[in-house]
Amino acid sequence: NQEDLKQVETRLIINDVDGCLVPPKYDTTGEIQNGPNKATDRFFKWLRDYNSNSGNIPIFLTSGRSLQQMHGISKRANNQNLIIHEHGMGIYNPTTDEDLCIFDLDPQLNNFKETIPIFNSLRNHLSEKFEQMKKDLHNMGYKNVERIIMAPGKQFSVAVDLPYNGENGKSDRVSRLDFFKVIWEHIPDDVKR
Repeated sequence: NQEDLKQVETRLIINDVDGCLVPPKYDTTGEIQNGPNKATDRFFKWLRDYNSNSGNIPIFLTSGRSLQQMHGISKRANNQNLIIHEHGMGIYNPTTDEDLCIFDLDPQLNNFKETIPIFNSLRNHLSEKFEQMKKDLHNMGYKNVERIIMAPGKQFSVAVDLPYNGENGKSDRVSRLDFFKVIWEHIPDDVKR
């Protein structure tokens, strides 16, 4: 109903960065981008202009990316508002330089905080198994698996990019299901439980 919409007061906007505001696959810092990316540059210019007007509704940037990458995005956007990173697990306040974990904000979630060291251990364990994972994928029929990359800087989660399998001059992603099966085989049993 249009009348109801007119009465809504917007106090802030929370928007995902990757694939929503900015096309995927860009340099978060803007320092090593290979040539100008007009869509990305246009977004960051718009956001810098928008953020320079203190009368505008604040935009809080959010992403599954690490805080480190979100710092680069924020710098490019001249953003001084809260940054929501790692799929909402972390909330960073650039004015106070405080990074809060969602587990600290709600007493009901506090007992999940013990999972953070488990994720850190799992991240280290899996990164040591990448070469074996490539061999396992090769045995499943993927003959030219390119490098396996773990998303950098994560504090509260583990993210591994779906690798490419380059054959006959083209490169397609490895099947999600096959890659998950391979990762699952390398997760220690005590973590699986």
